[in-house]
Amino acid sequence: MRSFASQYPEGTVGVVLVDPLDPAEWTPMTEEQTRTIAHGIALSRRGAWAARMGVVRMCLGLLMAGNRMLPRIAAKAWSGRASVVTDRIAGQAQKMPKETWPLVAAHWKQPKCFEGMARHFECLADSIAEMRDVPALRVPVTLLVGTQNEHPAEPAEHATRVSPHTKLIHAKNSGHWIQLDEPELIVAAVREMIGSRR
Repeated sequence: MRSFASQYPEGTVGVVLVDPLDPAEWTPMTEEQTRTIAHGIALSRRGAWAARMGVVRMCLGLLMAGNRMLPRIAAKAWSGRASVVTDRIAGQAQKMPKETWPLVAAHWKQPKCFEGMARHFECLADSIAEMRDVPALRVPVTLLVGTQNEHPAEPAEHATRVSPHTKLIHAKNSGHWIQLDEPELIVAAVREMIGSRR
């Protein structure tokens, strides 16, 4: 989004960034970050395999029927130490309105969901390198950051790198999933951005 807004400012009203990755935190990439990306790729590939074999479909069906134990055991077997991550994702997904759960489950049952995640991780290093050279934006920017993240970055420095005129909003009751914890902040930021350009 930042790259597009930088190249086509005349076609961009403004940018609302919701808990975005800060390329400066990943430049240069550390060995630990490289391992994290490799682990994400491997986990996503295993997820695609589990989806093809019907394991994901079965676990999601059980989970939606109220059985949490068997899906948790399957997730631990599938992801090993990363089961903490899968537990966290499942916990966040439960914040969504119940009527959306079948839609989320239909998406996660597909191998292409996990293959897409693997491709995202594979391109992450190149995307970060590309963002290193993107100049500060010349369009209005609002940056929302969750204050309950495990390893919070310095949001003011990140905001300044995006644009010297970035409006920074702290989501006090959110971690990385601001769209689930405090969606009203995002809606208000988008409305304000559109309203200011009319």
